[in-house]
Order: sequence, then C-alpha cells, then structure tokens
Amino acid sequence: MEHLYLITGDDDYEKNKFLEQIKKDFGVLTKGINYVQIDKDNIWTLEQELSTYSFLCEDKLIVVKLSKKESSTNDEQSNKKDWFNEDIEEQIRNKLDFIWLVFYEESGTNTKLNKMISECGKCLNFEKSKPHEMIKWIVARTNSYGVSIDNYIAEYLIEICGTDKVFLDNEINKLANCVGENQKVTKEIIDKMCIKTSEIIIFDLIDCIGSKNARVALRYLDELIENKEPIQKIMIMVYKHFKMLLLAKEVLKEKKDVAAELNVKPYPAKKYASQCRNFTSDELLRILEELAVLDVDSKNGKMDLKVGLQKIICM
Repeated sequence: MEHLYLITGDDDYEKNKFLEQIKKDFGVLTKGINYVQIDKDNIWTLEQELSTYSFLCEDKLIVVKLSKKESSTNDEQSNKKDWFNEDIEEQIRNKLDFIWLVFYEESGTNTKLNKMISECGKCLNFEKSKPHEMIKWIVARTNSYGVSIDNYIAEYLIEICGTDKVFLDNEINKLANCVGENQKVTKEIIDKMCIKTSEIIIFDLIDCIGSKNARVALRYLDELIENKEPIQKIMIMVYKHFKMLLLAKEVLKEKKDVAAELNVKPYPAKKYASQCRNFTSDELLRILEELAVLDVDSKNGKMDLKVGLQKIICM
C-alpha cells in the first residue's frame, strides 16, 4: 500500500511535523467526508471506516492515534479482543486502494501491527535528539525565524527550557519577535523572555538549598506553584531529585559515569554530579526521611504540604 504509515517515538514535534506533511500531501481535507481521526474512544469504528468510500471524494485519510496502552498487545490484554484483528489486517493488505492510513503511536509496541506495516508501508520512529543535535536544531530553527543564535547560547536555552521541541519552538518564536529580524538572541533576552520548565526550576531550588539560600529557594517554590504545578507533584519532584542526588553521590564514589549509571541525559547528569557535592550522604538521607514523613503527615491532615516543604527548605 502506497500510503500506509506507522509514526512512533518520543519526539512529538517531529512526529507532528511528519503527520502535517502527510495531510499537506493529501490535499484538501474535510472532516467526516475524506478525513477521519480515530482514537481509543472510537477504535471500534476502524473496520467500518476501512470499508467505506469517502463521499464525493476519490481518497480518504484515516489517522489512528493510539496511546502506549491501546497499542500494546501484552499478556495483560491477552484475554481482551485485540482491535487489530485478522479482518482489519486483511483489509489493510488487500483492499485499500483509496485509503491513506496513518497509525500514530506513543511507541511501537504492537508487534503485529509493526510487522504488517514494515511489509506493506513505512515505519518511522522519531526519537528525541542528542544534545549536539538539539543545539544544531535550535540554531537552524532560530535562523528560520530570521534571527541568529550562538551555539553556547543555544546550549543555555536548553538549560533553561529543556529539550521538548514543541515548547522550545514556542520560546524561539517569542525570542525572534522580541529581538527583531537579523538580530542575535542573547543570554539576557532568554533570561527576560523565556519560561523555565518545572524540572529546571527544581534544579535551581535545590541549588539554593545546597548553598543555604533559603530565601531564593522559597521564591522558586512559589514560582512552581504559580506555574500551576500541584503541590503534591512538587513534593514528589523534590523527593525524586534528592534521591537522584544520593544515587549520584554513590556513583561518583565508585568513579563511574553518572549519566550512564542513572540513565539520564548529559545535562541533568552534570547538574546531579555538581549538586550532590553540596550535601553529605547523611544530609541527603535525612532530607529524604523528612520528605517521607511529610508525605504521610500531609495525608493524615497533620501538616500542610506547602508549609512542610517551606520548613524543610529552611532547615
């Protein structure tokens, strides 16, 4: 089949970009007539859509968006009817002269579907870029908006905003509008205009705790709350962060590579390695114990989570 695709991977930006190109190549789309989108709530309609000609149109585009759960066929689901059955497979293989069919998944976990599409169509896996690739992408994307950015400033933008391309593209667009055509993005403009991700704010918060700067740490806590992060999620993020610092400390004692041992990207690995030096192992264990006690006390109504986190920050 000429127009059969499986789009997988964790790079949502590139996946969406490829899907939009397919839509562009198809031509004019009219939802419900020659364009159908199927998800977990109406997956049962796929078989019918595959056998139904589009009204007044030669071709029809069907996009099937599935989460990891719906696309899997593991043992947990062995007792349930698999949506990808023999009838659907036969239709895809033999009867789809007029259908453009795109399966859009979080990850390619349905091995039967993967096998069939690899034989009859195209399987595309978009994984998140490596750090040096991300810098090149930021430079190229910034140039596409008519402005420029140095490599080391692009690296700083990653430190501030993370590596999600969808989010980064919005921030780059904002920066381009701010500096104007043929101008250069600077660190000062990034600090002024860009929104830090919650994960980056957590790094800043822990830096302040490690340097005993409780006042600024409390400001970062308020910033997380202002970003609409639930206080329970903030507590979990802080707990996980201190746990990673303890693990990083043990890895460094054994003179091993933090990124490889903790299975994290180079930038957070570098930050974990740096931050864990601000604490002794006993201090990290004590903080983890305090956070565990706070979790229990907050669920029993003995302590407000925000107040408890403020107390731990000020210890």
